[in-house]
Amino acid sequence: MKLREHWLDVAKGLTIITVLFAHGPGFPGYEEIKRYMLWFNMPLFFAVAGYLFKPVASWSDFRRWTLRRTRQLMLPYISFLVLIALLQYVFWEHSAHGPAVILHTLAKAAPGGQHAEGNFNAFWFITCLFVAQIAFAALRLWLRPVRLQLLALGIAYLLAHVEAAWARQHSIMVPLNADVALLSLTYYALGFYARSLWPVDLRKGMSLAAALLFAATWLVFADRAGLFTYLLDMKYLKYYSPLLDLVVPAVASASVCLAAVALTRMPLAGLFAALGRRSMPIMYLHIIANDVATHVLRSVAQVDGYNMAIFIAIGLAVPILVSWLVLERFPVTHVLFVGRPRARVVAM
Repeated sequence: MKLREHWLDVAKGLTIITVLFAHGPGFPGYEEIKRYMLWFNMPLFFAVAGYLFKPVASWSDFRRWTLRRTRQLMLPYISFLVLIALLQYVFWEHSAHGPAVILHTLAKAAPGGQHAEGNFNAFWFITCLFVAQIAFAALRLWLRPVRLQLLALGIAYLLAHVEAAWARQHSIMVPLNADVALLSLTYYALGFYARSLWPVDLRKGMSLAAALLFAATWLVFADRAGLFTYLLDMKYLKYYSPLLDLVVPAVASASVCLAAVALTRMPLAGLFAALGRRSMPIMYLHIIANDVATHVLRSVAQVDGYNMAIFIAIGLAVPILVSWLVLERFPVTHVLFVGRPRARVVAM
């Protein structure tokens, strides 16, 4: 595997752990740690997607590309939605309700965004990413000069803050979190435009590493000292400062990526890269995996809950095993849950 691809997987592996942490059981000091993790975890996933974006050459290519991205993102979205609704019925709802409750669950969660709660809590990211990707590809075709692209992205970024304030005031929840794409477009674009500048070999980017380390350290100390109190929660439209919402996630995400570049030469890199390669099934299944585990432990051993370490371990191990043993193994499940046909092995 190329070093560039490897560090991207390592970065996603590091970040998916923080996503699980943000959904795990609390403990003293948990909310403060979670607040710092929210500085980068979702912006980084958008930035990595932007880093991997391959420009579309024409509007005819755009139509084909959009159909392919719809299959790759939205087909697994629907498949995991149905799977989790079925699991909820089997483990919790079958004794009190008939199968029709599955349709009610699907109807309630299908709009995504803030409508998707509980075991569907992480689904908002997929639809927001989908909208941002389509918008970014169309923007680059519509406005060829980079300066016009940057101008349009800046306008979208400012509109994101205006719309978020209005939506919060009126308690409006836009389906699919499509409005959050106005903000995520910026993080997606940062990943795309920064890739030509990004050092995949840390020895060639020591000055950048030193600057990011200083900036990240200063931001944390400034926040702790009360110069500002920064909060970012994209799903619930909690972004309030056009300045800080650009600077803090960019610095924090780039710092994590530099840590990933450094880790690629260490023994644990393979583990984090493996988590990164399966970040999507982990994103979808970590909450339901822990809910099922809690239900089984309560029923069998009268154990009521467990700590954060066990939550993260189950949230990583179960989705990876399910993906490896079932979802990636059969042609039908590979199409439904991975979003593309299973690669054929050609005999030599």
